[in-house]
Amino acid sequence: MNASTTTLGAPSPPTPLWAAGLLSLILHAALLATLGSVLTSAWRSADFTAFSGSGTPLQAVLAPPAPPAESEPPPAPQIEITTPAPASPPVAPAPAAPAAPAPVPPAPAAPPAVAPAPPPPGLTQPGTGQVDAPRRPAPLPTDSGDVAVGPAADLSGFGPVTAARLALQFPVRPGRLPRLARTLTVVYPEAALRERASTQVAALLLLDAKGTVVETVIEPDDPVFAPAVREALASAVFLPAQAADAPVPYWIALEFVFAVDPIKPNPSTPN
Repeated sequence: MNASTTTLGAPSPPTPLWAAGLLSLILHAALLATLGSVLTSAWRSADFTAFSGSGTPLQAVLAPPAPPAESEPPPAPQIEITTPAPASPPVAPAPAAPAAPAPVPPAPAAPPAVAPAPPPPGLTQPGTGQVDAPRRPAPLPTDSGDVAVGPAADLSGFGPVTAARLALQFPVRPGRLPRLARTLTVVYPEAALRERASTQVAALLLLDAKGTVVETVIEPDDPVFAPAVREALASAVFLPAQAADAPVPYWIALEFVFAVDPIKPNPSTPN
């Protein structure tokens, strides 16, 4: 029993503020300790149940958000560098086999001795002092040559081919044949005069309707007399053939007779 006694019905003295605050603090601390003990027990019971497998607790696992996918950078362009292969060193060609020595041709035979040509006329021969008189051409004969021109009656000298061609090209004989419009002048070749050569030459001429020569055939084509005949025909003028009073093309054949007069004896020469 307490020595002090409390008088019933008497009012209690007022509690100080600091005592009330201290009491509230103590009560809160006790409440927090009790709540902490209860939560710890419950947590341990949950861990034990999860460990023993008797319960199926719900666990929420908060995973951190996945980082945004980064776009891959485009691949860098690849540059292919080709290194040229080192050139192989040039191979020196094998030395050519020495060529066999060419056979030595035999020495040419000495040319035969040729007598020196005589000096031209009128020159002094060396070492003699003599002068050769120049050779003179043979004098022309005192009688000049004669050339007779007339129509050729025989065409056999031109050959059968030419005769057949004329018959095919000119099947109808005109009423008037072509003829010379003027006298034909023929010069006797000088070389033939010196040699006193004579011959006969035939000329076949194809004329158009105007009398112009379009083709000429010489037979025989003598190198001395044929040029004289061609030269004379170059200045010849012909009258064309006529049929029904109209000029027509046709042919004409001429014969040239070259002859040198015989040498006459010289009256001053004694017999």
